[in-house]
Amino acid sequence: MREGPAQPAINKFQSSEKLKTPLLIALGSTNLFAGSSSIDTDHLEDPGESLSSGNFLSSIFSGEQRLDFNHELLYHDDITVNRSNFTYRQGRENWSLEATLGYTDISIDYTDAVGLTQATERDEESLSGGLTLGIDASEKLTTTIGFTFYEGFADYQSVWISEYYDQFIGIPFADSYEEASPRGLGFQTGLVWDDSYRLGRFSATFGVSEDEIVPAWSPALSGGSNPMLIAEPTTDSLTTYSGVLSWEKAINPTLKTRVTFRYTDITARDPRGQLNNQWAWAISSDLTLRAHIGGAKEGNDFEALFGGLALNYDFSPQWSASLTGRLYRDTGEIVSAGFNTAAPELNSSELSASIAWAGESTTIRLGVGLYETDYAEADEDNRFFANLYKDRDFILGRLAISKTF
Repeated sequence: MREGPAQPAINKFQSSEKLKTPLLIALGSTNLFAGSSSIDTDHLEDPGESLSSGNFLSSIFSGEQRLDFNHELLYHDDITVNRSNFTYRQGRENWSLEATLGYTDISIDYTDAVGLTQATERDEESLSGGLTLGIDASEKLTTTIGFTFYEGFADYQSVWISEYYDQFIGIPFADSYEEASPRGLGFQTGLVWDDSYRLGRFSATFGVSEDEIVPAWSPALSGGSNPMLIAEPTTDSLTTYSGVLSWEKAINPTLKTRVTFRYTDITARDPRGQLNNQWAWAISSDLTLRAHIGGAKEGNDFEALFGGLALNYDFSPQWSASLTGRLYRDTGEIVSAGFNTAAPELNSSELSASIAWAGESTTIRLGVGLYETDYAEADEDNRFFANLYKDRDFILGRLAISKTF
């Protein structure tokens, strides 16, 4: 299982590519909006006046609101991933609401390095979403609660591994084999305590999720007096417990820092800890430098290091440009049991640039980049997936549109 924000979001190493932990919505910043007027209840209290559909919708969609659209493209000759997300946020006097809906389309040109299965093309789609509610318990304390879900293959690695087992095990053992159907549901709750002028902002989040994953399959003997060869899977479901602690503080008017610690405990695995430190420095009124560095460790079997720099320049009140570089390395993924589908040691890098336009209520950002993966040579245990874990130079594309109203 990989972690670390040093790689593009479209190809996340925060969760194991085959274990399929869900995409958790960050709950630490739910109080995004200032206060606004409450729902008008005059029509509800007056029995002599009906509530029109227009007034009803106006009462629901009031307060400060924001709609975000994000699209990411990851492209190589044999792999294409398109990922889109819509996020709606609304803030009232003492509560906020965030709803998300995501769609992912994955296309692969599958090939088998060993030659035991046939080359083929495969397309998969997935949906994901979530809902988060934040309530201001006091002037400084906000509580949050929410849930997330997904259904379908969310990354190209799982599609590739599933295709291998569909052919290698699913065809000769069709009676006992079941095609993978990944899905998951997660719940999260948290607290945010904000004392910006003295101690800064503290947040704590706890989450639990249940996932149906892509298991590894192998031939096995059935029980009974007349045993026969059948297909037998490894664990096909996982429970994940996670906790996040963070502290954010403005050191001075031009320097801000944030420290985040993440703890993850997955079925049949050693707990994993991850520490990340982010900095933002306003060099001038037009130039901002951001940096992050971090690492993760799981028992004696997994270590990861990552970091990056981003430089943003505002060359007019409406236009700005950014240049970002990121590095990531780890000692190789971990599989808890069964046939080894884990990726070997990885070194990856990203270099991207973007340009943004900001209007009175609308912001548009367009970015392009290169994402390079450099894997160690596959060993005997996972030589079947050597073509999946070969070195690639991906093209990245990003589009983000934000509208407040």
